[in-house]
Amino acid sequence: MTAGGIESRISHSPPAIADYALLSDCQGSALVSRSGSIDWACLPRFDSPSVFGRVLGPEAGHWLIGPTEQAEIQRSYLTDTVVLRTVFRTRHGSVALTDACALGPDERGHRIGLHSPHAILRVLEGLEGEVQIDVDLAPRPGYGFAAPVLVSQAGGLRSQGGPQAYVVTADLVLEVRMGTARGRATIAAGERRAFALRMVSPWEEAPPPWSSQEVCGLLEATIDGWRSWSRLHQSYQGPYAEAVRHGGRVLQALTYAPTGVIVAAPTTSLPERWWVALGTGTTASAGCATRA
Repeated sequence: MTAGGIESRISHSPPAIADYALLSDCQGSALVSRSGSIDWACLPRFDSPSVFGRVLGPEAGHWLIGPTEQAEIQRSYLTDTVVLRTVFRTRHGSVALTDACALGPDERGHRIGLHSPHAILRVLEGLEGEVQIDVDLAPRPGYGFAAPVLVSQAGGLRSQGGPQAYVVTADLVLEVRMGTARGRATIAAGERRAFALRMVSPWEEAPPPWSSQEVCGLLEATIDGWRSWSRLHQSYQGPYAEAVRHGGRVLQALTYAPTGVIVAAPTTSLPERWWVALGTGTTASAGCATRA
C-alpha cells in the first residue's frame, strides 16, 4: 500500500519501517506512521540520541495523535514540501493532521535549516462532523533509556532533569503519569488544535510553551521555506518528473544544513536493511509520500 493510499483502520502495533513518512528540518528528523504516531525522532541533530524510538521497541517512546475509533487514512506531502498531511475519516466526521519539523521563520532558499528551532509541529483541523482524538505523548530520551519527569504548565508541559530538555505546546489538558502525558478531545468541523515539542537547553530555565498562533505561524513559515527551496531546484521536466523532484526534496531533507553533508539514514545506526525501502524513490517509502 502506498503512503498516499487509504487503509481501513488504525493499527496500534508497530508498523513496518517502509510505512513511515519522513519529517526533517535539515538538522534532525522524525518518522511518522500512518496512524499518526511519531515513533522515531532525533533532535536537534540527526545523530542525537532519540527522543522517540518506538521503532526499536514499544518502551522506547512515541507521540500519537489520532482518532479513538476506526478510521480510513489518507496522507500525502503538501505540494513541494516535506510537510505531511494525514486525513482521518471516521463514521462521525474527518480531521486533518499536519506534521512538520520546523524550519526557521525567516529561512528561505538555500538557507533553509541553518537556524532550525529544533521543534516538531503538529496541527489538527476539523474537516467534517466531529471526531474524538487521543493524544498520547511518551518521550523516552536516549533510545528509551529513561522516562522523563513531565511538569504541567500553562499552555502545555516541560521536562525536568536529564540530558535532554523540551517544552510541549498542547491545545488541550494532558494528564501526566509516569513520564507519559495523555489527553482526549472532540474536534469539530472548522476547529483547530496546535501541538509542538521544542528542544531547549537542559542547563537554562525553560521558556514558556509557544501559543497556538505561534505554532500555526511557524508551520506556515516552514511550508513557505520548503516551497522556496523547491522553486530553486525543481525545474526538471523530463520522464518521471514528480519522482525526480520528490527525490531531490528527500535528499535535501537528509542534508545537514550547517555543513552540507548528506546523512546515510535518519535512523542512524539501525540495520541498513530497514532503511532500504526509504531510499528506493517509491511511494511506499517513508520519505516518499505522494503530493497533495
